[in-house]
Amino acid sequence: MVKLIPLLVVAGLAWSGANRTVPTEFTEDSVPPARAVAYDIDPVHTTVVFSLGHMGVSRFYGTFTKSTGTVEWSDEDLAASKVTFVTDAASVDTHDAGRDKHVRGPEFLNVARYSDIKFTSTTIKKTAKRTYEVVGELTLHGVTRTLKASVEKVGQGRTRMGDRIGFEVRFSINRADFGIKTYPDQMLGHEMRFIVGVEGVKKK
Repeated sequence: MVKLIPLLVVAGLAWSGANRTVPTEFTEDSVPPARAVAYDIDPVHTTVVFSLGHMGVSRFYGTFTKSTGTVEWSDEDLAASKVTFVTDAASVDTHDAGRDKHVRGPEFLNVARYSDIKFTSTTIKKTAKRTYEVVGELTLHGVTRTLKASVEKVGQGRTRMGDRIGFEVRFSINRADFGIKTYPDQMLGHEMRFIVGVEGVKKK
């Protein structure tokens, strides 16, 4: 009987081991992606700057001063990230009242008919540690075209003004592609270059 006890103990351990649940192998794919965090565009800390060539000798600059929109962002799941950005076309400012009136008129932006300039992202792809390629649809002057922008994530974190995120966006368009053809390229450049500083505050 004494010799039988060790055998029973070994058999019991073997039985319990055979019925023990084996942990699932850990893989990165098994970790759910972080949910995208939603931010409202802060119009006070968001700036749209554009430039055009002038008579082949210089570039002059202007801004749009009123923009709204949302950013949904996850570094871990860019497929869940998206951007909607709307600029008030009438907020154009070229630092000259007479020229501003002309730009808002039917020969250029025609803001009475096309009040908004809107961008909606379709894909976001990481290109380096803090840079991304954002592709989407830009609607300007009543025309919608695909746009590719280069985006740098400037920062993200908790501030005394709430949780915030910031980006710098760069892209170029041909204004003639959007039906804005007043003045030939030699006089007023058809290429418009944009730099957009975007700051978002986390939705409550």
